[in-house]
Amino acid sequence: MESALALSLYLLMLLGSTALWITFLNRAHGLGVWRPLIHACSLLSLLGLCIGPFALAIGVTALLPQATSVLPAPLSRIFLACGVPPWGLLAECYAALCLVAVMPCAWWITSNWRYRAPSHLRQFRTENINLAAACPDRQLAHGVARWAAVLPGNEVFRLELNQLTLALDRLPASLAGLSIAQLSDLHMSGRIGIDYFHEVVDRTNALEPDLIVITGDLVDSATCLEWIPQTLGRLKARYGVFVILGNHDLCVDVEELRTILTRSGLTNLGGRSQRLEIAGQTILLCGNELPWLLPADLAAHELDLADGGESFRILLSHAPDQIRWARRRNFDLMLAGHTHGGQICFPVIGPVLAPSIFGTKYACGLFYETPTLMHVSRGTSGLTPVRYLCRPEISLLRLVPTRIDVRASDEESRAEEDLVKC
Repeated sequence: MESALALSLYLLMLLGSTALWITFLNRAHGLGVWRPLIHACSLLSLLGLCIGPFALAIGVTALLPQATSVLPAPLSRIFLACGVPPWGLLAECYAALCLVAVMPCAWWITSNWRYRAPSHLRQFRTENINLAAACPDRQLAHGVARWAAVLPGNEVFRLELNQLTLALDRLPASLAGLSIAQLSDLHMSGRIGIDYFHEVVDRTNALEPDLIVITGDLVDSATCLEWIPQTLGRLKARYGVFVILGNHDLCVDVEELRTILTRSGLTNLGGRSQRLEIAGQTILLCGNELPWLLPADLAAHELDLADGGESFRILLSHAPDQIRWARRRNFDLMLAGHTHGGQICFPVIGPVLAPSIFGTKYACGLFYETPTLMHVSRGTSGLTPVRYLCRPEISLLRLVPTRIDVRASDEESRAEEDLVKC
Protein backbone atom coordinates (compact mmCIF):
# COMPACT_ATOMS: atom_id res chain seq x y z
CA MET A 1 0.00 0.00 0.00
CA GLU A 2 2.76 2.39 0.95
CA SER A 3 4.67 1.50 -2.19
CA ALA A 4 1.62 2.31 -4.34
CA LEU A 5 1.22 5.63 -2.52
CA ALA A 6 4.89 6.42 -3.07
CA LEU A 7 4.63 5.62 -6.79
CA SER A 8 1.53 7.83 -7.16
CA LEU A 9 3.22 10.71 -5.34
CA TYR A 10 6.34 10.28 -7.45
CA LEU A 11 4.43 10.43 -10.73
CA LEU A 12 2.51 13.53 -9.63
CA MET A 13 5.71 15.22 -8.51
CA LEU A 14 7.40 14.28 -11.77
CA LEU A 15 4.61 16.01 -13.68
CA GLY A 16 5.01 19.10 -11.47
CA SER A 17 8.81 19.06 -11.89
CA THR A 18 8.52 18.95 -15.68
CA ALA A 19 5.99 21.78 -15.65
CA LEU A 20 8.22 23.94 -13.44
CA TRP A 21 11.27 23.67 -15.67
CA ILE A 22 9.32 24.14 -18.89
CA THR A 23 7.62 27.19 -17.37
CA PHE A 24 11.02 28.61 -16.46
CA LEU A 25 12.35 27.92 -19.97
CA ASN A 26 9.38 29.55 -21.72
CA ARG A 27 9.49 32.68 -19.57
CA ALA A 28 13.25 33.06 -19.87
CA HIS A 29 13.06 32.97 -23.67
CA GLY A 30 10.34 35.61 -23.61
CA LEU A 31 12.69 38.15 -22.02
CA GLY A 32 14.86 40.47 -24.05
CA VAL A 33 18.02 39.72 -22.08
CA TRP A 34 21.61 39.02 -23.07
CA ARG A 35 21.65 36.05 -25.47
CA PRO A 36 24.33 34.04 -23.57
CA LEU A 37 22.15 34.34 -20.47
CA ILE A 38 19.24 32.85 -22.41
CA HIS A 39 21.46 29.93 -23.43
CA ALA A 40 22.48 29.50 -19.78
CA CYS A 41 18.79 29.37 -18.79
CA SER A 42 18.22 26.70 -21.45
CA LEU A 43 21.06 24.58 -20.08
CA LEU A 44 19.79 25.05 -16.53
CA SER A 45 16.32 23.91 -17.60
CA LEU A 46 17.76 20.85 -19.33
CA LEU A 47 19.81 20.06 -16.22
CA GLY A 48 16.75 20.45 -14.02
CA LEU A 49 14.70 18.14 -16.24
CA CYS A 50 17.44 15.50 -16.03
CA ILE A 51 18.22 15.76 -12.30
CA GLY A 52 14.63 16.36 -11.16
CA PRO A 53 13.52 12.69 -11.32
CA PHE A 54 16.45 11.61 -9.10
CA ALA A 55 15.88 14.43 -6.61
CA LEU A 56 12.21 13.46 -6.39
CA ALA A 57 13.11 9.81 -5.83
CA ILE A 58 15.33 10.86 -2.92
CA GLY A 59 12.56 13.05 -1.55
CA VAL A 60 9.97 10.28 -1.72
CA THR A 61 12.25 7.73 -0.03
CA ALA A 62 13.06 10.29 2.69
CA LEU A 63 9.34 10.77 3.33
CA LEU A 64 8.37 7.09 2.93
CA PRO A 65 11.43 4.90 3.68
CA GLN A 66 9.38 1.70 3.43
CA ALA A 67 8.72 2.45 -0.23
CA THR A 68 12.31 1.47 -1.03
CA SER A 69 11.33 -2.16 -0.49
CA VAL A 70 10.19 -2.33 -4.11
CA LEU A 71 13.59 -1.11 -5.36
CA PRO A 72 16.67 -3.25 -6.02
CA ALA A 73 18.83 -3.36 -2.90
CA PRO A 74 21.77 -1.28 -4.29
CA LEU A 75 19.43 1.45 -5.54
CA SER A 76 17.50 1.41 -2.27
CA ARG A 77 20.70 1.93 -0.26
CA ILE A 78 21.76 4.82 -2.48
CA PHE A 79 18.42 6.64 -2.10
CA LEU A 80 18.36 6.07 1.67
CA ALA A 81 21.95 7.31 2.01
CA CYS A 82 21.07 10.49 0.05
CA GLY A 83 17.97 10.97 2.15
CA VAL A 84 19.84 12.21 5.21
CA PRO A 85 20.22 15.99 5.84
CA PRO A 86 20.95 18.25 4.13
CA TRP A 87 20.25 16.47 0.82
CA GLY A 88 17.18 14.73 2.12
CA LEU A 89 15.72 18.01 3.38
CA LEU A 90 16.42 19.75 0.07
CA ALA A 91 14.91 16.88 -1.87
CA GLU A 92 11.80 16.93 0.33
CA CYS A 93 11.36 20.68 -0.23
CA TYR A 94 11.77 20.23 -3.98
CA ALA A 95 9.29 17.35 -3.95
CA ALA A 96 6.76 19.46 -2.05
CA LEU A 97 7.19 22.32 -4.54
CA CYS A 98 6.63 19.96 -7.46
CA LEU A 99 3.52 18.55 -5.79
CA VAL A 100 2.10 22.07 -5.42
CA ALA A 101 2.91 22.75 -9.09
CA VAL A 102 0.59 19.96 -10.21
CA MET A 103 -2.54 22.12 -9.78
CA PRO A 104 -1.55 24.95 -12.17
CA CYS A 105 -0.19 22.25 -14.49
CA ALA A 106 -3.64 20.68 -14.67
CA TRP A 107 -5.17 24.10 -15.39
CA TRP A 108 -2.62 24.68 -18.18
CA ILE A 109 -3.40 21.33 -19.84
CA THR A 110 -7.16 21.96 -19.81
CA SER A 111 -6.78 25.55 -21.08
CA ASN A 112 -6.36 24.22 -24.63
CA TRP A 113 -9.69 22.43 -24.37
CA ARG A 114 -11.44 25.60 -23.23
CA TYR A 115 -10.16 27.76 -26.07
CA ARG A 116 -12.71 29.19 -28.49
CA ALA A 117 -11.92 31.60 -31.28
CA PRO A 118 -13.37 35.07 -30.60
CA SER A 119 -16.60 36.06 -32.31
CA HIS A 120 -14.65 38.37 -34.62
CA LEU A 121 -13.84 35.32 -36.75
CA ARG A 122 -16.55 35.12 -39.43
CA GLN A 123 -14.99 32.76 -41.97
CA PHE A 124 -12.10 30.35 -41.98
CA ARG A 125 -10.74 28.47 -44.98
CA THR A 126 -7.57 26.41 -45.12
CA GLU A 127 -5.59 24.75 -47.87
CA ASN A 128 -2.88 22.23 -47.08
CA ILE A 129 0.02 21.92 -49.50
CA ASN A 130 2.68 19.23 -49.26
CA LEU A 131 5.53 21.17 -50.86
CA ALA A 132 7.81 18.14 -50.87
CA ALA A 133 5.30 16.35 -53.12
CA ALA A 134 4.17 19.41 -55.08
CA CYS A 135 7.72 20.51 -55.87
CA PRO A 136 9.78 17.30 -56.31
CA ASP A 137 12.32 19.13 -58.46
CA ARG A 138 13.12 21.68 -55.74
CA GLN A 139 15.78 21.19 -53.08
CA LEU A 140 13.85 22.36 -50.05
CA ALA A 141 16.38 21.40 -47.37
CA HIS A 142 20.12 20.90 -46.87
CA GLY A 143 22.27 18.94 -44.46
CA VAL A 144 20.59 17.52 -41.38
CA ALA A 145 17.33 19.23 -42.36
CA ARG A 146 17.02 16.87 -45.34
CA TRP A 147 17.00 13.90 -42.97
CA ALA A 148 14.72 15.58 -40.46
CA ALA A 149 12.19 16.38 -43.19
CA VAL A 150 11.55 12.69 -43.88
CA LEU A 151 10.94 11.75 -40.25
CA PRO A 152 7.52 10.08 -39.91
CA GLY A 153 4.87 12.70 -39.19
CA ASN A 154 7.19 15.70 -39.63
CA GLU A 155 5.13 18.50 -41.20
CA VAL A 156 7.93 20.97 -41.82
CA PHE A 157 7.04 21.21 -45.55
CA ARG A 158 3.26 20.83 -45.21
CA LEU A 159 2.41 24.47 -45.70
CA GLU A 160 -1.03 25.78 -44.78
CA LEU A 161 -2.67 28.70 -46.59
CA ASN A 162 -5.17 29.99 -44.03
CA GLN A 163 -7.76 32.60 -44.98
CA LEU A 164 -9.62 34.31 -42.16
CA THR A 165 -12.39 36.89 -42.37
CA LEU A 166 -12.29 39.11 -39.31
CA ALA A 167 -15.01 41.55 -38.21
CA LEU A 168 -13.70 44.70 -36.51
CA ASP A 169 -15.78 47.38 -34.85
CA ARG A 170 -13.83 50.46 -35.93
CA LEU A 171 -13.09 49.41 -39.51
CA PRO A 172 -14.61 51.99 -41.90
CA ALA A 173 -17.17 50.59 -44.33
CA SER A 174 -15.09 51.75 -47.31
CA LEU A 175 -12.28 49.41 -46.17
CA ALA A 176 -14.48 46.31 -46.13
CA GLY A 177 -12.63 43.43 -47.76
CA LEU A 178 -9.14 44.83 -47.10
CA SER A 179 -6.77 41.85 -47.23
CA ILE A 180 -3.51 41.42 -45.33
CA ALA A 181 -1.11 38.53 -45.95
CA GLN A 182 1.05 37.71 -42.95
CA LEU A 183 4.38 35.90 -43.04
CA SER A 184 6.41 35.35 -39.91
CA ASP A 185 9.49 33.57 -38.60
CA LEU A 186 11.14 32.67 -41.89
CA HIS A 187 14.48 31.87 -40.21
CA MET A 188 16.63 31.81 -43.34
CA SER A 189 19.68 29.88 -42.21
CA GLY A 190 20.60 27.60 -45.09
CA ARG A 191 19.06 24.54 -43.44
CA ILE A 192 15.83 25.17 -45.32
CA GLY A 193 16.79 25.88 -48.93
CA ILE A 194 16.04 29.04 -50.88
CA ASP A 195 13.63 27.05 -53.09
CA TYR A 196 11.26 26.78 -50.12
CA PHE A 197 11.15 30.55 -49.77
CA HIS A 198 10.61 30.98 -53.51
CA GLU A 199 7.51 28.81 -53.10
CA VAL A 200 6.33 30.85 -50.10
CA VAL A 201 6.71 34.08 -52.06
CA ASP A 202 4.93 32.71 -55.14
CA ARG A 203 1.99 31.42 -53.14
CA THR A 204 1.73 34.66 -51.15
CA ASN A 205 1.68 36.74 -54.34
CA ALA A 206 -0.99 34.44 -55.79
CA LEU A 207 -3.33 35.52 -52.97
CA GLU A 208 -3.18 39.09 -54.39
CA PRO A 209 -3.30 40.78 -50.97
CA ASP A 210 -3.72 44.51 -50.44
CA LEU A 211 -0.94 44.49 -47.84
CA ILE A 212 1.83 42.06 -46.95
CA VAL A 213 3.38 42.12 -43.49
CA ILE A 214 6.35 40.15 -42.12
CA THR A 215 6.48 39.96 -38.34
CA GLY A 216 10.12 39.24 -37.61
CA ASP A 217 12.85 36.58 -37.48
CA LEU A 218 13.84 36.75 -41.12
CA VAL A 219 17.44 35.48 -41.06
CA ASP A 220 19.72 33.51 -38.76
CA SER A 221 22.83 33.54 -40.92
CA ALA A 222 24.66 36.37 -42.67
CA THR A 223 25.16 34.12 -45.70
CA CYS A 224 21.40 34.27 -46.30
CA LEU A 225 21.24 38.05 -46.53
CA GLU A 226 21.81 37.75 -50.27
CA TRP A 227 18.62 35.66 -50.51
CA ILE A 228 16.39 38.58 -49.56
CA PRO A 229 16.30 40.51 -52.89
CA GLN A 230 15.45 37.36 -54.89
CA THR A 231 12.85 36.09 -52.41
CA LEU A 232 11.20 38.72 -50.20
CA GLY A 233 12.09 41.36 -52.76
CA ARG A 234 9.62 39.70 -55.14
CA LEU A 235 6.63 40.11 -52.79
CA LYS A 236 3.94 42.28 -54.34
CA ALA A 237 0.96 43.96 -52.69
CA ARG A 238 -1.26 46.82 -53.77
CA TYR A 239 -0.39 49.08 -50.85
CA GLY A 240 3.06 47.80 -49.95
CA VAL A 241 5.09 45.21 -48.08
CA PHE A 242 5.97 46.04 -44.47
CA VAL A 243 8.49 44.33 -42.22
CA ILE A 244 9.76 44.34 -38.64
CA LEU A 245 12.62 42.36 -37.10
CA GLY A 246 12.72 39.79 -34.32
CA ASN A 247 15.21 38.44 -31.80
CA HIS A 248 16.91 36.02 -34.23
CA ASP A 249 17.66 38.89 -36.60
CA LEU A 250 20.21 40.03 -34.02
CA CYS A 251 22.39 37.15 -35.28
CA VAL A 252 23.33 39.37 -38.23
CA ASP A 253 24.18 43.04 -38.65
CA VAL A 254 20.79 44.67 -38.03
CA GLU A 255 21.54 47.85 -39.93
CA GLU A 256 22.80 45.90 -42.94
CA LEU A 257 19.65 43.77 -42.84
CA ARG A 258 17.40 46.84 -42.73
CA THR A 259 19.31 48.39 -45.64
CA ILE A 260 18.94 45.25 -47.77
CA LEU A 261 15.22 45.06 -46.98
CA THR A 262 14.69 48.67 -47.96
CA ARG A 263 16.68 48.30 -51.18
CA SER A 264 14.59 45.23 -51.98
CA GLY A 265 11.41 47.30 -51.90
CA LEU A 266 10.14 46.46 -48.39
CA THR A 267 9.16 49.16 -45.91
CA ASN A 268 10.98 48.97 -42.58
CA LEU A 269 8.42 49.55 -39.83
CA GLY A 270 10.63 48.63 -36.87
CA GLY A 271 9.91 51.09 -34.06
CA ARG A 272 8.15 53.40 -36.52
CA SER A 273 4.69 54.26 -37.71
CA GLN A 274 3.29 55.07 -41.13
CA ARG A 275 -0.08 56.33 -42.31
CA LEU A 276 -1.70 54.73 -45.33
CA GLU A 277 -4.48 56.43 -47.27
CA ILE A 278 -6.79 53.77 -48.66
CA ALA A 279 -10.26 54.38 -50.10
CA GLY A 280 -10.36 57.82 -48.51
CA GLN A 281 -9.56 56.42 -45.05
CA THR A 282 -6.41 56.55 -42.93
CA ILE A 283 -4.81 53.42 -41.52
CA LEU A 284 -2.04 53.81 -38.95
CA LEU A 285 0.54 51.02 -39.26
CA CYS A 286 3.07 50.65 -36.44
CA GLY A 287 5.96 48.31 -35.70
CA ASN A 288 7.03 47.00 -32.29
CA GLU A 289 10.28 45.02 -31.95
CA LEU A 290 10.37 45.07 -28.15
CA PRO A 291 11.92 43.78 -25.98
CA TRP A 292 14.90 43.04 -28.24
CA LEU A 293 15.12 46.21 -30.33
CA LEU A 294 14.20 49.62 -29.02
CA PRO A 295 12.01 51.93 -31.12
CA ALA A 296 14.07 53.63 -33.82
CA ASP A 297 12.14 56.90 -33.54
CA LEU A 298 10.22 56.82 -30.27
CA ALA A 299 9.25 60.50 -30.16
CA ALA A 300 7.69 60.54 -33.62
CA HIS A 301 6.13 57.15 -32.96
CA GLU A 302 4.36 58.36 -29.82
CA LEU A 303 3.33 61.57 -31.62
CA ASP A 304 1.65 59.56 -34.37
CA LEU A 305 -0.25 57.56 -31.77
CA ALA A 306 -1.66 60.76 -30.28
CA ASP A 307 -4.05 61.36 -33.17
CA GLY A 308 -7.27 61.40 -31.19
CA GLY A 309 -7.88 57.72 -31.89
CA GLU A 310 -9.61 58.41 -35.20
CA SER A 311 -7.43 56.23 -37.43
CA PHE A 312 -7.87 52.48 -37.72
CA ARG A 313 -4.72 51.06 -36.09
CA ILE A 314 -2.70 47.98 -36.97
CA LEU A 315 0.36 46.87 -34.99
CA LEU A 316 3.08 44.54 -36.20
CA SER A 317 4.80 42.97 -33.21
CA HIS A 318 7.24 40.11 -33.28
CA ALA A 319 6.15 38.83 -29.86
CA PRO A 320 2.54 38.37 -28.72
CA ASP A 321 3.79 39.47 -25.29
CA GLN A 322 3.30 43.06 -26.45
CA ILE A 323 -0.49 42.69 -26.33
CA ARG A 324 -0.65 44.94 -23.24
CA TRP A 325 1.40 47.58 -25.07
CA ALA A 326 -1.09 47.39 -27.94
CA ARG A 327 -4.14 47.63 -25.68
CA ARG A 328 -2.83 50.72 -23.89
CA ARG A 329 -2.50 52.43 -27.27
CA ASN A 330 -5.90 51.35 -28.58
CA PHE A 331 -4.77 49.23 -31.50
CA ASP A 332 -7.59 47.55 -33.36
CA LEU A 333 -5.55 44.71 -34.83
CA MET A 334 -2.22 43.22 -33.75
CA LEU A 335 -0.25 40.73 -35.86
CA ALA A 336 2.49 38.70 -34.14
CA GLY A 337 4.60 35.55 -34.41
CA HIS A 338 7.68 34.37 -32.48
CA THR A 339 6.15 31.35 -30.72
CA HIS A 340 5.89 29.06 -33.79
CA GLY A 341 2.69 27.64 -32.33
CA GLY A 342 4.88 25.53 -30.05
CA GLN A 343 6.31 23.84 -33.17
CA ILE A 344 5.76 20.42 -31.58
CA CYS A 345 2.25 19.85 -30.25
CA PHE A 346 0.94 16.80 -28.42
CA PRO A 347 -2.49 15.22 -28.75
CA VAL A 348 -4.86 16.50 -26.04
CA ILE A 349 -2.12 18.58 -24.36
CA GLY A 350 -1.29 20.84 -27.31
CA PRO A 351 1.86 23.01 -27.40
CA VAL A 352 4.37 22.75 -24.55
CA LEU A 353 7.27 25.00 -25.50
CA ALA A 354 6.63 28.65 -26.40
CA PRO A 355 9.19 31.45 -25.85
CA SER A 356 6.82 33.82 -24.07
CA ILE A 357 6.38 35.35 -20.64
CA PHE A 358 2.82 34.01 -20.90
CA GLY A 359 3.96 30.48 -21.71
CA THR A 360 1.70 28.79 -24.26
CA LYS A 361 -1.26 31.12 -23.66
CA TYR A 362 -0.67 32.93 -26.94
CA ALA A 363 1.12 30.13 -28.81
CA CYS A 364 -0.95 30.72 -31.96
CA GLY A 365 -4.43 31.64 -33.13
CA LEU A 366 -6.84 34.52 -32.50
CA PHE A 367 -7.23 36.36 -29.21
CA TYR A 368 -9.35 39.35 -28.27
CA GLU A 369 -8.51 41.59 -25.34
CA THR A 370 -10.43 44.84 -25.50
CA PRO A 371 -9.92 46.76 -27.71
CA THR A 372 -7.32 44.67 -29.59
CA LEU A 373 -7.83 41.60 -31.75
CA MET A 374 -4.54 39.69 -32.04
CA HIS A 375 -3.55 37.08 -34.60
CA VAL A 376 -0.47 35.00 -33.73
CA SER A 377 1.09 33.13 -36.64
CA ARG A 378 2.59 29.66 -36.29
CA GLY A 379 5.41 30.90 -38.49
CA THR A 380 6.24 30.21 -42.10
CA SER A 381 9.42 28.24 -41.39
CA GLY A 382 11.81 27.68 -38.48
CA LEU A 383 15.42 27.23 -37.48
CA THR A 384 14.73 23.69 -36.21
CA PRO A 385 13.34 21.66 -39.15
CA VAL A 386 10.87 19.65 -37.07
CA ARG A 387 7.12 20.24 -36.75
CA TYR A 388 4.49 17.92 -35.36
CA LEU A 389 0.78 18.76 -35.36
CA CYS A 390 1.85 22.35 -36.01
CA ARG A 391 2.19 23.15 -39.70
CA PRO A 392 3.92 26.27 -41.04
CA GLU A 393 1.47 28.80 -42.37
CA ILE A 394 0.79 31.77 -44.61
CA SER A 395 -2.19 33.75 -43.33
CA LEU A 396 -4.53 35.94 -45.34
CA LEU A 397 -6.72 38.16 -43.18
CA ARG A 398 -9.75 39.80 -44.79
CA LEU A 399 -11.19 42.62 -42.71
CA VAL A 400 -14.86 43.61 -42.62
CA PRO A 401 -16.81 45.96 -40.35
CA THR A 402 -18.71 44.21 -37.57
CA ARG A 403 -22.04 45.47 -38.87
CA ILE A 404 -21.62 43.60 -42.16
CA ASP A 405 -23.02 40.07 -41.99
CA VAL A 406 -20.66 37.62 -43.66
CA ARG A 407 -21.83 34.07 -44.23
CA ALA A 408 -19.85 31.29 -45.85
CA SER A 409 -20.95 28.04 -47.42
CA ASP A 410 -20.28 24.76 -45.64
CA GLU A 411 -17.87 23.76 -48.38
CA GLU A 412 -15.52 26.70 -47.90
CA SER A 413 -15.78 27.57 -44.22
CA ARG A 414 -15.58 26.05 -40.78
CA ALA A 415 -17.71 27.51 -38.01
CA GLU A 416 -15.73 29.48 -35.46
CA GLU A 417 -16.69 27.23 -32.59
CA ASP A 418 -14.97 24.34 -34.37
CA LEU A 419 -11.72 26.21 -34.89
CA VAL A 420 -8.97 24.83 -32.66
CA LYS A 421 -6.48 27.10 -30.98
CA CYS A 422 -3.70 26.45 -33.49
